[in-house]
Amino acid sequence: MIKQYENGAFSQNTWLYINTESEEAIIVDPGDDLEGLYDLIGTYKVTHIFVTHGHIDHIQGLEEVKEQFPTAIIVAHELSNETLPDPYKNLSHKWGIDIIAPKPDWTYNTENATISAAGQEWTLIHTPGHAVDHTVFFGQDLTMFGGDVIFERGSMGRVDLDGCDPIAMRVSIAKALSAPPETTVYPGHGGTFTIGEARPYFQQLKF
Repeated sequence: MIKQYENGAFSQNTWLYINTESEEAIIVDPGDDLEGLYDLIGTYKVTHIFVTHGHIDHIQGLEEVKEQFPTAIIVAHELSNETLPDPYKNLSHKWGIDIIAPKPDWTYNTENATISAAGQEWTLIHTPGHAVDHTVFFGQDLTMFGGDVIFERGSMGRVDLDGCDPIAMRVSIAKALSAPPETTVYPGHGGTFTIGEARPYFQQLKF
């Protein structure tokens, strides 16, 4: 079961992945104004917090949820050790907030690393371009938490911010689109869609 919680001034999606059999849950990208998220979690046990990338809108509530669920494991790319606690690299200073978020508990730096969470294996795919530490989380059940790589109807994450790389973004989009067509993408902003639905919009991009 997957629940969407759109929150904050950036209309960012915080996702909640729940294994109803084990009663375990994963929080993906804890944003701002999280009271409603806690209502969705209820009595489920939060075991992991997935962070797709260290930008303000995706980590604004990270310290709060870690305090709320202290045994939950923060999972992110190794480069998030630099972005999460740095207000300049996580872009929070740009918006006048200066967030010093906690560093990850578990990181990776190899291609297609895996981690077990909420009853299944997840493949972690490094997808820089929008952010240097961007990760796509791909589950065995064809769930993809895509962060800000691709959105509905052919839109994609910004590449005009500090730390962005348009060339790397093209490669990362290709990685995301290589997933099976029936994969459902749960993005950082907007609604869900399948990889099969997304591919035609990106045919004009030359990788």
